[in-house]
Amino acid sequence: PYPHADQIVSISEAQDGKDGQVVAVPDFVEWARSAHSFEALAMYGGTSRVLGERGNRTRVGGESVSWQFFRVFGERPMLGRTFRPEEDVPDGPDVVVLAHDLWEQRFGGDPGIIGRTISLDDHPYTVLGVMPPGFHAPRAAEFWVHIDVDATPPKGVTFFVQAAGRLKSGVQVR
Repeated sequence: PYPHADQIVSISEAQDGKDGQVVAVPDFVEWARSAHSFEALAMYGGTSRVLGERGNRTRVGGESVSWQFFRVFGERPMLGRTFRPEEDVPDGPDVVVLAHDLWEQRFGGDPGIIGRTISLDDHPYTVLGVMPPGFHAPRAAEFWVHIDVDATPPKGVTFFVQAAGRLKSGVQVR
């Protein structure tokens, strides 16, 4: 249900001769640096957080995503903006994009939410944007935060993520 959905591809690595569903972060970073067939590449993974403060706390499901995530799926926020490259770094700013449903249900559809601070897992996050109704990619996400993974993890540690890309116009999967 995304604009030009035929240009969106899932990207994964084969493991032990079988198609996998994940990508090692260092491999994704190298692909993003050297790939020429994509308009945008993004890594992502599911997460959940506790929204709110004492007396008004709810567990919500979301996605940790890299900055080009919304470009891959061809969606723009209804209010505010999505992530910028400079925010997509380990230990980057705590910023969040809200799904329309969560914005309406929890924040009363207040257009003044942009720039406000909300609590996720007892940490302050600044609201950057609100996505249009019906957008919950890739699963039933209620929010999106930037993915906080280091492309050069400690020796012997490998982080795996899911990945997707938007092919450049005219590029086709064979």
